[in-house]
Amino acid sequence: MRGRHAEDWTSNKTSFGESDNRLRSRNLVLVRNALVGLTASSILLVLSWHLVLPLLVYYYPAAESLLLDAAVYGAYPSRQYVSANFTSPRANVLQSDDACSSGLVLLSLDGQSVTDSGPIILDMAGNLVWSAPGQYGDASANTKIQRYDNQNYLTFWAGKKLQESGLGSYYMLDSSYRLAYVISAVGEGLQGDLHEFKITAEGTALITVYERKHVDLGDTNLAHSADEDIVDALFQEVDIASGELLFEWRASQHLGHPALQTSSGGSVADGALDYFHINSVDKDSRGHFLVSMRHLHTVVCVNGDTGELLWTLGGVASDFEDLSMGGATAFRWQHDARWVSETEGIISLFDNGIAHKHRDAPYSQGMIIQLNFTDWTATLLQSYTAQTTIASPSQGDVQILEQPLHADHVFIGWGASAAFTEHALNGDLLCEIHFGASWLFYFERVKSYRAFKTLSWKGIPADWDPVARVNGDRAFVSWNGATEVMSWSLEAQHNLNNDKQQLSIRDQDFGEVRTITKGADFESSFLLPSMDDPIVYRIAALDAEGKVLRYSNNFVCEPATFRVWLLSAILFGMSLLGVLSFACRQRRWPRSLWREHLKNATDSEYHALVDWEPGPENTRECEDNT
Repeated sequence: MRGRHAEDWTSNKTSFGESDNRLRSRNLVLVRNALVGLTASSILLVLSWHLVLPLLVYYYPAAESLLLDAAVYGAYPSRQYVSANFTSPRANVLQSDDACSSGLVLLSLDGQSVTDSGPIILDMAGNLVWSAPGQYGDASANTKIQRYDNQNYLTFWAGKKLQESGLGSYYMLDSSYRLAYVISAVGEGLQGDLHEFKITAEGTALITVYERKHVDLGDTNLAHSADEDIVDALFQEVDIASGELLFEWRASQHLGHPALQTSSGGSVADGALDYFHINSVDKDSRGHFLVSMRHLHTVVCVNGDTGELLWTLGGVASDFEDLSMGGATAFRWQHDARWVSETEGIISLFDNGIAHKHRDAPYSQGMIIQLNFTDWTATLLQSYTAQTTIASPSQGDVQILEQPLHADHVFIGWGASAAFTEHALNGDLLCEIHFGASWLFYFERVKSYRAFKTLSWKGIPADWDPVARVNGDRAFVSWNGATEVMSWSLEAQHNLNNDKQQLSIRDQDFGEVRTITKGADFESSFLLPSMDDPIVYRIAALDAEGKVLRYSNNFVCEPATFRVWLLSAILFGMSLLGVLSFACRQRRWPRSLWREHLKNATDSEYHALVDWEPGPENTRECEDNT
């Protein structure tokens, strides 16, 4: 009896053990399959990225534009360089025309997806010319070329960016990229805001300032308490040479004017109401100021002597009758109001039409408006839209190009949407370039507060030379900011002492190896000749006449560089094959070991149960079970 019970008990234990073993084995199989599937998916992803996508773009070049805009390469597709430690946008040229192919574009890169934010210069194909990421501050705005004292200067604001404004200063670099002037806001505790930096014909600077202030809003149409903190909006006119304050205007001092009675602004991070939001200031020949107030949806003219408001366009109290059925005065959330022709009463502005949750128009547009100061009428002369009907929730500008550029062209920066376009005066789109994925424009991952175009900038850096670096069997060279380099010349000299540190060699010891045309790309490269001895190289930057502008750093190329690289690649490949072979063997080993373990474990349990004798305390339980 006891033997039969022992057999049954042994059989049950063995059955339970086998079931548990089968469950564990099944789990191991599931884990293995999951790992294999994950590995296969990763391999497919890598193959798609490095093989499928390049082949697709090679056979269907038009597909690259779609892939860039669809964020397949990320919100900010960028280009890396061997000779420079910063990146630049990988431009997506949606439309091009020979009529707008020349000239340089100036941006102030910003956004959470931008790796190297700051002032930057590109050509119309998106190739990098100059970049200074983070050199002058965490953020930048209004990068453009302006004239002062009969010279061209590269100007921009730089500093700390806040939610709706900025705290910083205004910088002016000469054609050698040396800092010539720094302009600051005038007044205790005041710092320059990012929205405006305009140099006037009189050699003064127009700047904006934002300041938190406690004011009485009881006389306005807002449903706010009588006493409340607002973000006051100021603009100043400052003498560049002396820093003297020439004129200042505070919007909060004119709350009694009908045009300033209501605001669409929201509260900033510290709780203050961003009431006015001045984002552009322009000065006319009579000394009056054209001012754009985004949160009032209005453009006003401020008397340069008294500070009173001479007239308003748009908003709740427009002084002009709209002859274009609302097309001239119904702009919303606008930016960049400028005089185009004072004699004809023509201005330009960028009509955003939306501000994130506020969507008052299906898309943004550039506008040219004519004002009649006799009949007090406003007429929309022309509007400009992008091919992709961009809706930009903030920022943006309109530039009427002047000689030596095409006087009949209009250049538009789309602000929070990473794009710029060029149009014929009649509205026809000539060129459209994106420097971020358009499918993500709404989220402002990549942006530039404004974009400007110029043909007049010629830069030759004074404080840095061309940079040359070796990668494999090629030498890469670039010169950040140099616009006059037409070709590169590779020069070489045998290092007779075989001393890699001996890089200071006389100029006459170098001989020309080969010369290449620079082309449009920021970076050029040379295939280095194979030599048996160490060679010292340098690269000369040549102008259009073949004259040397500057030499790069000297660098050494070890002999047989290519052979060493090839041998390293072969060794790496063999090592990789060995690792894969070992991994495959390891994947088969656990199953055989597990089977042997189950067999041994079952035999041990069987022998233990055969020799087992139940004690008195177990007998009744066995009998009851019987």
